[in-house]
Amino acid sequence: MKDIKQLIREATGIADASRIEAIERCMRAEVFVSTLEWIPEERLVRGATQACALVRERDAAHFICMEFKGKGDPFFGGNADDRALLTDGFFGHSDERNPAARYLTARDAIAAGERAPNRRSGAVVGAVPLQAIPVVRH
Repeated sequence: MKDIKQLIREATGIADASRIEAIERCMRAEVFVSTLEWIPEERLVRGATQACALVRERDAAHFICMEFKGKGDPFFGGNADDRALLTDGFFGHSDERNPAARYLTARDAIAAGERAPNRRSGAVVGAVPLQAIPVVRH
């Protein structure tokens, strides 16, 4: 069997290493929910194209869901603890393995946040638009 990254590259036409890694993670965590070593190559090719579509769809998503609770910055004596809705469906603090889930519309983001099993009472759920970060060239 081919190297998985090479297979993804050939199946999708993508050459960027970070995109290939994102597609591989999506294949493992969402498409197959498994390791990839035992899956036949023809299924891996279909899974790579499916994962590529999911990753592209997320790139087009412009909202995340946030849960706001408390008041004031903790650094200055406040008790605010704001959390994002993560890709595992729970509110928390994102990291590389479990980033904030992205949604196409604010309505979708809020609806997903209202279904989160670890939503805290008294917290406010809202959609936050993702802003494009301008590239500054020097």
